[in-house]
Formats: sequence, C-alpha cells, structure tokens
Amino acid sequence: DRKAQQDKRPVQKQGEALGQKITGAVARVSAAGYGVIKSKDWGEVMWRQYELPTNLRSMQVSDPQKFQQEVQSRADYRRLKDMEGREVEAELYRLPDGQLRAWHVRPLEPDAVESG
Repeated sequence: DRKAQQDKRPVQKQGEALGQKITGAVARVSAAGYGVIKSKDWGEVMWRQYELPTNLRSMQVSDPQKFQQEVQSRADYRRLKDMEGREVEAELYRLPDGQLRAWHVRPLEPDAVESG
C-alpha cells in the first residue's frame, strides 16, 4: 500500500544509494550531458551532469553539426568540459539493472569552484 512512502533511503529517481565514495579522474565527457570517472577501485563509472532539452536531443540525430554548435555555447556543457581530466569525488548508486552510476560529483582541487 504505502510502502514506497515509508522507504526514505536516499535514492536518485530509481536505484539504490550505496553510501560509497568514488575518487578518480574524469576520463571523458559527452555533449549530451554525461561524464565518465575512471577509478582504480571501480573502473569506469558514468554520471549525468545535466539533461538536454528535447529540441536539442532530437537535433543530435537530425543535425549533428548544429547540435555541437548549440551545446558548446551552453554554460552547463562548458562546466562539464572543464572537469575533463580533473580528479573528482562522487557518491555511488546502483541502478535496478545492476549498473553503477555516480552522482554529487565534485572536483578534489581546493581552487575548483563548483557552480550550479
């Protein structure tokens, strides 16, 4: 009945928060809003930094060149691109299908300013 309301564990939409931290370097990022952390202990773990509006997502297939131009002018993409190659720390959660994802990703360097 009301079991979903009783379960108050920290969860991102669906999936199970593991209460584990991951550190590693951002191996690569995508214009679609994803980044990949390469960690010694966990391998490669993906996270979503932002979600693109529907009009941009459909442009990714219909007009890839214009898509790249539009995305590169966005502040959220530039922030994500700036994280490439940097050491970061994040929290882990497991999706229902068993895949690991990261969230709450933040740079480890003290001079790095997290915005947004």
